[in-house]
Amino acid sequence: MLPENDADELRQLQRRAYGRDGAATEGELRRLRELEDARRASPAPSSPAPSVPAPDDDSRPAPPEPAADVASAAAPVVGEGTEPPSDSDVPRRREILARTLRRLPVLVPVVSVLLLAAGVGIGWAVFAPPSPEVTLTAVQQDRRDALAAADFDPGSVVPLAREGDALAWYATREEAGIRCLILDVGAQSQSTCLPVDSIGRGLSATIPVPMEDSGDTPRGVEAVSASMLLSTTGEPIVTLERWPMTSSSPSQFAGAERSRAEELAGEGFVSSLEIVGSFRTLPVWTGDRVSDLGTVEKCLIVDAVDAMTCAASTAAVESGLETRIDRVDGGDGALIGTSTLAARFTRWQTPYLVITEASPGKGGPGEIVRVEAPPGDPIVVEPPGRDPDG
Repeated sequence: MLPENDADELRQLQRRAYGRDGAATEGELRRLRELEDARRASPAPSSPAPSVPAPDDDSRPAPPEPAADVASAAAPVVGEGTEPPSDSDVPRRREILARTLRRLPVLVPVVSVLLLAAGVGIGWAVFAPPSPEVTLTAVQQDRRDALAAADFDPGSVVPLAREGDALAWYATREEAGIRCLILDVGAQSQSTCLPVDSIGRGLSATIPVPMEDSGDTPRGVEAVSASMLLSTTGEPIVTLERWPMTSSSPSQFAGAERSRAEELAGEGFVSSLEIVGSFRTLPVWTGDRVSDLGTVEKCLIVDAVDAMTCAASTAAVESGLETRIDRVDGGDGALIGTSTLAARFTRWQTPYLVITEASPGKGGPGEIVRVEAPPGDPIVVEPPGRDPDG
């Protein structure tokens, strides 16, 4: 028989481990096994059991209705050639069962919603909780070491799921107060982090990659995406998906914009081409295309001054894309004003345009536009409709 203090502790631990909202830690589960083992090893009290009169047939309670025994479905069947489980196996089975029951209400709807949202056109989708069984290549092991040396909590970097050259990682910061999802696809990487109480709809990261070369037509782009949710116990659950990105059809535009979209499609912008705003009455675009180096780049296109700024897709999403337009006096070259066009991206990678005007002035005769859009030297462009000879 356990001492009174141990008995109270045992009851508390059993409620945490086996209760409806149980959330016992690893240390508490180990202590629970110790107390249950000690209770079984203790001799039963030797006092005689009091005699209880047999109840009458009329007063005997009806047998309880049979209930679905979830534990029996998880336990092995004892039969010929099978040894019955020992007492030492019972806490372990209870621990596994308790964890399974706590996760089931979360895992089932999450799997259904995410896989349905993925759609029929997905190339593949992988769903997995964190697992130490994700096998890493030598390069990925080096990557894990590099992440572990970065600004993450010690020991928190864990591979969640892998498919082909795509690998999703989980890590924490500030003593697990901030949760992070890191997606690697080949040499490209993207990460996103949020405080635990701000995750809500989860974390996501997407990296566009080139599709197989289809010959003379511009190469298409497909997306590799990782999405992560937290279970009720705070454990990360991840999906890893790949699908071809929808081609941008010029037919969605009208008039002059359709003609311009057809030109951009001929320059390789076959996916994610959209108008994010306007500058001097002409459209400002963003779009993805495969660069000459075989990687996907994202570009900001300003039709009013015939300027294009591009960067690697992951860098563009993290830092944005900017084009600066200086207006200078055509006579003395004095700066009249500066416009900065910046494409920014939300956490879901939706683009939006921010235009900042600095020191605006009245443009005198001979006003010209100087565009500074790296890389390369400044570009001088005559404003539309102006006669350069006055």
